[in-house]
Amino acid sequence: MLDVNNAYVNAQNFGFDVDAWMRQVPLERVVQIHVAGHQWFGVGATGLGAPQEPHAEGALIVDTHGADVPDPVLALLGRVLPRVGPVPVVLERDQNVPDLDGLLAELARIRRVCDAASAGARAEQHAALAQIGQ
Repeated sequence: MLDVNNAYVNAQNFGFDVDAWMRQVPLERVVQIHVAGHQWFGVGATGLGAPQEPHAEGALIVDTHGADVPDPVLALLGRVLPRVGPVPVVLERDQNVPDLDGLLAELARIRRVCDAASAGARAEQHAALAQIGQ
């Protein structure tokens, strides 16, 4: 199971390139992908504090599963799916669950990313087959 949001969150907190990391991990072993939202919090001597703006000085990003999947995580999903292939994608939402319309809208955004990645992978396969046939 590959948790795309967790990979993004760790890359932000520890300052590494998530795409470079994804090139190192054995994506051929992935059988399911999880996506979720996250939130930023201030960090002090006693631990996590109040919510903060993204990238605020001294803030830490936490994989809370309590917010909509943000655009950078959806973009990462779109970059990973062609390398992984068609696998189930699960939305994790453990808190702050929106009403049904909000949840369906979030699922539609995720589906658009999955559909675009699938269409791109099919186009690459067709191009490769066309080259073989020449």
